[in-house]
Amino acid sequence: MHRPNTRQLEAFRAVLLAGGMSAGAKLLNITQPAASRLIRDLEAGLGLSLFERRNGRLVVTHEGRHLQAAVERHVATLDEVMETARGLRASRAGQLRIAAGASLSLQLLPGVLAELLRKFPRDSVRIVNATARTVAGLVARGEADIGFAADVAADAAATPGVEVTHLPGLDAVCALPSGHPLAARRRIALEDLEGEAFVSFGGDGVFPLRIASAFQAARVTPRIRMVASNAAMAARAVAQGVGASILDPFTGDLLASRGMAVRLVSPRLAYDLALFRPFDVSPTPLAEAFAQSVASVVATRAGKMAGL
Repeated sequence: MHRPNTRQLEAFRAVLLAGGMSAGAKLLNITQPAASRLIRDLEAGLGLSLFERRNGRLVVTHEGRHLQAAVERHVATLDEVMETARGLRASRAGQLRIAAGASLSLQLLPGVLAELLRKFPRDSVRIVNATARTVAGLVARGEADIGFAADVAADAAATPGVEVTHLPGLDAVCALPSGHPLAARRRIALEDLEGEAFVSFGGDGVFPLRIASAFQAARVTPRIRMVASNAAMAARAVAQGVGASILDPFTGDLLASRGMAVRLVSPRLAYDLALFRPFDVSPTPLAEAFAQSVASVVATRAGKMAGL
């Protein structure tokens, strides 16, 4: 078996996308015989039959279909390399890849990034989907330039090759559906939620476990109406009146801006954030500015919560 070259993989992808050899050749601006030769060489090198004729039509084989996903990943990586190279040629840092979870990406990052990109008008950012458990690994493997996550487990935070910066601690909040009788209270004690309709959420971070442990320690059993996949989904359920939920303060801010009651929880439930950066890699000006912006936003939020 011989290693395929990029042109052969591009021909394979083009034929798949266009649905035929001639149409695929046009996508690549080459002749049909040239495309056929690239496909034949690819098949010979891999020892696989990727296409077959059926009723006069060229169709992909079972092996070819399975190979398609790997080829798409390869092309996506090449596209990212080219985008980075274009940025470097234009004398800019290029694209900052940020690994972050769904809730932070939806609630906190848009405002931070909008302000950041105004200061760096020639740069761009890419959000890499991550969870609390995978963010450090993405940074360590070079798949993200910086990571941002909440309540990361100790073993994940100790990933080799990654430097962790813990940000000022924040407090969880309790979000209540419109018209909820507990909205009259300044703080929501865990005991107040005994038997109340409640929306919990999962995930691989410490925060959902901390909430469950707090209920258990207080011997409080809310009436679970929904288990959402993440805090963002739980917030939407609160907005629809499904039940109360304990959330991070940034998701709580979004609900409060829509007129829903959001209160601090008693006793305090911590919500901890951290930044993840690779060891021995000098940060770009954009990466450094992002880290400073996030730290500033979190510190300001922590100061406001301390005064409540």
